[in-house]
Amino acid sequence: GANFQVVTEYNLPGTREFAPFGWSAQTNSALYLGFTPPPNAPPDGAGQFPPEMRFRVSLPESAERVIVRDEQRSNLEVRLQWESQHPVTKRWRPLESISDETEAFTREGAIVVEGPRRIAATKLGKVADEECYWLRCRLLGGQYPPGKTPVLDFIRPNTVAASSLETIQN
Repeated sequence: GANFQVVTEYNLPGTREFAPFGWSAQTNSALYLGFTPPPNAPPDGAGQFPPEMRFRVSLPESAERVIVRDEQRSNLEVRLQWESQHPVTKRWRPLESISDETEAFTREGAIVVEGPRRIAATKLGKVADEECYWLRCRLLGGQYPPGKTPVLDFIRPNTVAASSLETIQN
C-alpha cells in the first residue's frame, strides 16, 4: 500500500511482463484497474458495469507456471478480494468473486467477479491524474511459494467465452 508502480504500458501482449502484486507479494498488495467514465455518467456510477465482469489473464510464454500441490495448497491459502469504491463514502467494499480459473493469478484463464452496481469516479492519490472507476484485487492473506510470485503478460476486461467450430460434411 505504500508504493505504487504504474504498469499500464506493460499490459499489452508481448511487451514487458509485470507482477500484479509487486515482485514480493505480501498481504494487502493490490492490483488496481482503472476505467475512464463515459461523458454524462451518473455521479454514483449506476449502470456503468455489467452484473458480472469477466477478465482474461494471460501469462508470459517464459513464465514458470506455479504448480501448487494439494498438500501445499492447505498451507498457502492465498486469498484474493476484488473491491470497488462506494460512490458516497469512497471506501473500498468487497465484490463477490464468482469464479477464478487462474487460481489467484498462477495459471492462464478467466476470472469472473460481480460488477459494482454503483461506484465512485476518483483520482487514485498521486498515481492517476484523471478520475477513473477503480477496481482492485487485493491479496488478503496467505502466500505464494518462495520465488513464485505471479507474473502476467496481460489482463483484459470484458471478455467472453467462445468456441471456434468448423463444420465438416460427408
